[in-house]
Amino acid sequence: MLRLQPIYSVTKRIIHGYEVLSGPLPAQDCETFFSSLSAASHQTLLVQQLNIIKQRNDYSRYYLNLPVALLSDMFAIEQLLPELHNNIIIELQDPENISRLSPSAARVLNHNLNLIRANDIPIWLDDIAPALFDDVSSLLFKFDGIKIDKYAFWTLSETPEHLRQFIYDCHTLTQNVTVEGIENIQQQRVATRCGANFLQGFLWPEIHIQHPYLFTYCYP
Repeated sequence: MLRLQPIYSVTKRIIHGYEVLSGPLPAQDCETFFSSLSAASHQTLLVQQLNIIKQRNDYSRYYLNLPVALLSDMFAIEQLLPELHNNIIIELQDPENISRLSPSAARVLNHNLNLIRANDIPIWLDDIAPALFDDVSSLLFKFDGIKIDKYAFWTLSETPEHLRQFIYDCHTLTQNVTVEGIENIQQQRVATRCGANFLQGFLWPEIHIQHPYLFTYCYP
């Protein structure tokens, strides 16, 4: 099943786009499934997601997640580029792995990110928390947007001054900051007052697309 989770624009007060999420096979834990996927399987999954999105034939923006391992693979990125279209936004989904890259791998990652952007595909950073901020800053890449991890948001929102400061810090790296984990009106108000540009979470109903063959070839 393909899940399209709405991303809400604070300024325009409309659904700005959708993060593309996929559910694993029955009886599989979602987080375990995706964390164990190889770069090749992630690539296969991405192509499958893109094929389903193309069938929608609309003008919505679609955010697709790619791991550092795949984004650091020059051959894989060159293969994927022809599949990407101008309504696609790429998200680096696992910023915690940036610090584990060797200097040479970090250079390849930067090269590939710039190559993707040269093809008019925006690049966002997903699941940022305060503990990862220095690692992200050291990458020396200007992301088109940053998404704050939902667990980080839930913790920081207990002290709105801390949330406001972290959103401000993220804005030093990019103009666009999305807060994830918005599940009620109170959370929406807090995130908006603290400076978020975009909001994402179960407050807005997802779109579900049944597709029985989505994971046929996506094993680790």
